[in-house]
Amino acid sequence: MNYTNYKGKIVERFGVALNGWPCKCLVSNPNKVGGHIELSKLLHALQAKCCKWSKLSEEELQEHKSVNMDCHKSGEIIYKPHHKVGSARNKAHTLAFASAETIELDAGDNDDIDSSMEHDIDSSVEHDIRMAAT
Repeated sequence: MNYTNYKGKIVERFGVALNGWPCKCLVSNPNKVGGHIELSKLLHALQAKCCKWSKLSEEELQEHKSVNMDCHKSGEIIYKPHHKVGSARNKAHTLAFASAETIELDAGDNDDIDSSMEHDIDSSVEHDIRMAAT
């Protein structure tokens, strides 16, 4: 999951937010939230569904974008730059990924994507927590 650009790449792009984050720090890689106690809190919150993803309404999404843009204009780093892609293989992968984003879906497909994306992100966060705990 893209923890570094959470506000721009997750919240703004997918219109979802992680609510109930139990750690003192902002949403970040579980490897960087602190020690065992913080990781345990996070894992428990995810398993108990106290910390979960919610879909933002159009108004909430526009508010997030507006606040993020204001913070960015005032000097806070919201939209962090991408790492430069070095090899031809990585460039091809980047182009393929960018092309996949342009695929249009039928309106009925959105529910499957929302639940699938939520499951994938939850699995990614739990995997990161387990890796950080080892």
